[in-house]
Amino acid sequence: LLLLSIGAHPVVDHGVYNGVTLPWGWLEHMPVVGDLLPNRLSILGDGAVAALLAFAIDLTWARLSRTSVGKGWATAIVATAAVIALLPLVPRPLPSQPAVPLPAGWTATFAALRLPPGARVLVVPVPTPTLDNALRWQGDAGEQISLIGGYFEGPDKSGEAHITAHIVLPMSIYLDDLWTGTGAVPAPSNASVRNTLRYWNPQAVVAAAPPSPLLRYLERLFGPPSVRYGSTLGWHLSAAR
Repeated sequence: LLLLSIGAHPVVDHGVYNGVTLPWGWLEHMPVVGDLLPNRLSILGDGAVAALLAFAIDLTWARLSRTSVGKGWATAIVATAAVIALLPLVPRPLPSQPAVPLPAGWTATFAALRLPPGARVLVVPVPTPTLDNALRWQGDAGEQISLIGGYFEGPDKSGEAHITAHIVLPMSIYLDDLWTGTGAVPAPSNASVRNTLRYWNPQAVVAAAPPSPLLRYLERLFGPPSVRYGSTLGWHLSAAR
């Protein structure tokens, strides 16, 4: 069970290594079984190991106590062995990670935009499974908006459980590429941009600390920013039109 819980492929350097197929890889395509989350199998494996350890401790103590060692020494020996076996399992404190801070001017920008509750807002970087800063910022600030983008845990195209987004459009990838400064993604066509904006139908656009290429691209699409506070820029699209 513990081996199956690793999944179909091992994780090496924070990435899935497809060059090695583990036992779960031969089971994940089976009906019903393929819908399971393999990492949950470790719970059953941990329970089985705990039961096995308890039985082993009880049996060892019973046998030792009937020898010349006696119950006192048997208890001490078994307790010491149990502590040695369990000591590596004592959880250590999780290493701290710096929280993603709110961009300077985030709250002031949204206040100036005066958006109604539930307004559809395109925030750049666009939230995806690999770049979720905007989700954190919305949660920290408590803005009552409907973010465009995001991700969820659900079935992928083959029906298997997967952390994914419902749809990641080329424009999302391009905007995030401009925000990170990677420069590895080609710009979507004008027709693709028009169709994407029609599909998203945002009421406002907010860009957090946009680098110059991204700012120029957003200004080409929406004109000059409606508001600017700190490193956060906002476009109220009704005003921009």
